[in-house]
Amino acid sequence: MTLIQNPSSQSLQPTGLAELPSYSETLPRGERLLDRTLLVSQRPNGDYSRRCGRETLILRAQEDGVEVPLYGPGSHVVGAILVEDPATVSGVILQVRGKMEVTVTGRGCMTATTLRESYIMWPGPTRGPICPATVSFSLLLPVNFCDDNRAIHRLPPSYDMALPGLFMKSAYWFVISVTRNDPRFHFLSIEKTMSVPFHYRQGSRTWRCPRALRGFLAEIKLIPGQWRQTVLSFESVEISLFLPSASVLDLKDDIPFHVQLTGPVFLLRHLHANNGLLVQCFIERDITANMHGRPITRSISIGHGNLLGSTEIVQHVLSWDGELRCNPDVHVGAFDGGLIKVQDFFVLELRPGEIEDFLDFKFFFSYEDIQLFFVPSNSHPSKDLNSPSTSSALSELVRYDERTIKLKPMSCGLAFPVQLLDPIVTSLAAFSRPAVACHLRYLRFVVPVNCAAISDVPA
Repeated sequence: MTLIQNPSSQSLQPTGLAELPSYSETLPRGERLLDRTLLVSQRPNGDYSRRCGRETLILRAQEDGVEVPLYGPGSHVVGAILVEDPATVSGVILQVRGKMEVTVTGRGCMTATTLRESYIMWPGPTRGPICPATVSFSLLLPVNFCDDNRAIHRLPPSYDMALPGLFMKSAYWFVISVTRNDPRFHFLSIEKTMSVPFHYRQGSRTWRCPRALRGFLAEIKLIPGQWRQTVLSFESVEISLFLPSASVLDLKDDIPFHVQLTGPVFLLRHLHANNGLLVQCFIERDITANMHGRPITRSISIGHGNLLGSTEIVQHVLSWDGELRCNPDVHVGAFDGGLIKVQDFFVLELRPGEIEDFLDFKFFFSYEDIQLFFVPSNSHPSKDLNSPSTSSALSELVRYDERTIKLKPMSCGLAFPVQLLDPIVTSLAAFSRPAVACHLRYLRFVVPVNCAAISDVPA
């Protein structure tokens, strides 16, 4: 029998404090942040105050030194109204208002009321004959609103955007009305109002983005549920895009992604050469204003991606890893307020480094109903647009203008800049249902994403 003794107490001597490394909240030079834990922040305990004349508004549970109060869906608004010379006060009313406004050059302006609540602070059933110097209040902000068409939407966040020919704004504010008796004529009254704007954010929680520190293949095998795959196929070429499966992504977080290109080895080797395939990725935001039932959309870029490198060709697969991050000046995520709608898309562009064509295509269209379709060049356009051989290759037309033709098959899409097509399409009326040969110079892969400002707002 072998006797195993416990280690002696001398081997477990505590380490001296002098031997421990010093702690710092910031990374010293030469160190790198590998991972972080999202902490649940506490409710702010500061006060916001705003004075106008003889009235002062105080709002509790705000960050110290904040310039504009901040609230979120269903937030508990607690505060007080301070009045001077309360004996002359005959009424105190608090209103909470919200409005969306859209202006389109040459088409006028439209507004929509998102919030309009009124509360009589004094006099009330439990108030005395004289108004107190401090009128306290407590109320809950709503989560949804009903538009003029009786459609229910979530309250849109505070938003202010100016684009070429399109201006839109979503704003919220408090209105305090204090009525006083005229000291000279008691039968007359004087009403003073004070407006205090506040920011409204659709604060939400999200899953953490996966951190592929071991490489993508090892990560997806270990935790496959944290990734979602979108596939786009063209003849012998297949593009797979992997994004985090979280329903909401943080605007301030680095969003990892993985791209796989599957195809013939000779094509992959050509694209992997020095002047091979150029890969670009960014976040595109579509901002839509619904003017009298007609949508008007503008697109801007709100983020860019960095490729961390490509791998060698393995089993007919060429892959890239990368991270995507929104611009630091973007503080509002996607939302749908009826009059204003904001959508975000992950855009992946694949461009050949040489002038050679990436894929050959033919397109044909029907002038009668202004529809444009793209089919592979080795297919023969059918005279019947509804035939099974043609319908299987068609994509749904989303938007067409003089610069871009956008197609969105299911959850992904393609955009074909007209100036890159040969021949250049200048007028749909010049053709009568023909099949015109053209060349696709690059692929544009579009996948919807839901980016939001994952920030703590007073509950």
